[in-house]
Amino acid sequence: MDNPNFKPVIRKFHEKDFIPIEKFDEDFKFALEECKKIGWIYVAVIKEIVGYITIIKGQESAYFDDDIINWAEIRELHVKPNFQNQGVGTLLTKYAIKVAYNKGFSHIYVSTDDFNKPARQVYEKCGFKEFNRIVRYKYELH
Repeated sequence: MDNPNFKPVIRKFHEKDFIPIEKFDEDFKFALEECKKIGWIYVAVIKEIVGYITIIKGQESAYFDDDIINWAEIRELHVKPNFQNQGVGTLLTKYAIKVAYNKGFSHIYVSTDDFNKPARQVYEKCGFKEFNRIVRYKYELH
C-alpha cells in the first residue's frame, strides 16, 4: 500500500454485509449462494466494505491439472471502483492464498479473461503463474 493510513481490515463475510456489497456488485448473490455450500467469503473494510473475495473448495480432482485432488479456487474478486489500484485486490488475494494454505489445500487456482490486465497483474504480483488457456467458441444462430 502506498498510503500507510489506507490499510483495509480483512474479515469473514457476515450476512449484514450483503446489501453494501450488492450495491457495487449486483451479481454478488450468485457468489454468496455458491460459498454457502462449498466456500468462504472475506471482505476488505475501510470504514465500509471496499472489496471482497470468494474461495471455494474443489469438488473433485482438478480435471485441468492431473493428480491434483485437494485444491481451492478463487472464484470472485471485486473491489469498488474508487478503491481500485490501491492494493486492495492484492491484499485480498494474498489473504485467500493464506486461507487456502491454512485449510490444507495443496493448490489454489484462479481464472480470468486474457484481456483483464488489472486482474492478471494482481494475480501475477501475488505469485500465480499462467497455467493454461481456454478457447471459447461461438456459433451464430441468427
